[in-house]
Amino acid sequence: MVAEPVGHIYYGSQVAAPVFKAIAQDTLRYMRVPERPKLEKPASPFVYEALRVDLSVPNVVNYPMEEAQNVIKKAGFAVQTRGEGMIVYNQIPKGGAQAPGGATVILELHPPAGLPGEVTVPDLTGLTIKEVGSILEKLGLYLNPVGTGFAGGQQEAPGTKVAKGVTITVEFYPPVYKSLPD
Repeated sequence: MVAEPVGHIYYGSQVAAPVFKAIAQDTLRYMRVPERPKLEKPASPFVYEALRVDLSVPNVVNYPMEEAQNVIKKAGFAVQTRGEGMIVYNQIPKGGAQAPGGATVILELHPPAGLPGEVTVPDLTGLTIKEVGSILEKLGLYLNPVGTGFAGGQQEAPGTKVAKGVTITVEFYPPVYKSLPD
């Protein structure tokens, strides 16, 4: 630790980094780690292509903003919102697209539109009963669950406009487990 350096040079990169470099080099030499003088620096030092994993972006169009943010973060992405409102009307990248884990998904928001008391039904595919119930409750709708597991079908198609207070029937199916090859 360098505490209270004296003089005009006081930044960590100027004071502590050279000391750390010397200690790290001596430690590696002591541990007999071979030098690799022709080692190429990565273009972006904090993103290693070998460790990069592409993930599927969840579709959160017509979700309430808070719920959409939770779903995106749970899927391994960062979230940025654009506009004002409580409902997601567009997202970049689109749902189902492949993007690197940790990438930012932009959610475009708008205030509720259409007739007063009218709600756009979101795509609920792949969500649990608890998640579907929470989303529908925030939209002012009710859930009639059929089955258990994950949502696989719904009575009202995604994007359909319905009156607040309507009950949406959602079919849930148990997860499918695939056996690994021997």
